[in-house]
Amino acid sequence: GIAHSTTHMQAAYAASKWAVEGFSKSAAQSIRAWGLDGRILCVPLAPGCVKTELNPVAHAHPVEKWAPQAADMILKLEASQSGASLTMASQGFYSPTYTKTWVIPDGLPLPDEVVAPS
Repeated sequence: GIAHSTTHMQAAYAASKWAVEGFSKSAAQSIRAWGLDGRILCVPLAPGCVKTELNPVAHAHPVEKWAPQAADMILKLEASQSGASLTMASQGFYSPTYTKTWVIPDGLPLPDEVVAPS
């Protein structure tokens, strides 16, 4: 979520998420350039609101609910999806109100499904 938008009072957190997104996409490009595509995937995954020790908020989803769905999504990735932005939004781990705040360039779809890098 924060990798696709920003929020007040969390500039460092938002910056770190944007950095992971860029790093992952660059790593995927390097993997392709080295001829390792199909053997190694690098996909930035925005997990959604998951309850952890660092995020104990009441509306967060328990990891026991999140993990099986995330694992299923990850295991179904194809080599061509390396570098794609992936979120758990379509599985309900983000609220529709929140995804409307995501900053996406005009003409590009929300990353609630795999979006290939350009």
